Amino acid sequence: MIPTAELREELRELLDEVVPEGGTESDTRFTNEQLDRLLSKANNIYAAAAEGWTRKAAMVQREIGQIKSYSVGQEKYDMADLTSLLEY
Repeated sequence: MIPTAELREELRELLDEVVPEGGTESDTRFTNEQLDRLLSKANNIYAAAAEGWTRKAAMVQREIGQIKSYSVGQEKYDMADLTSLLEY
């Protein structure tokens, strides 16, 4: 696809990454350049959105982390639950 401002805006909406009023693209997880690359490589906007959501999921995991706590004695791990991820 050939990226346009209109397609980029639609992709931002599909990714729930709309630039806030008075904000800039840096207030979202994706720059315009990154969105343009997603659009360029995709066959349609929905394929670009699917790839964007995959990348966004990786970003969220990195941002909040996966392991909530860790203990060496008797190997205890507490993982962040899905509710915490969704609330984040």
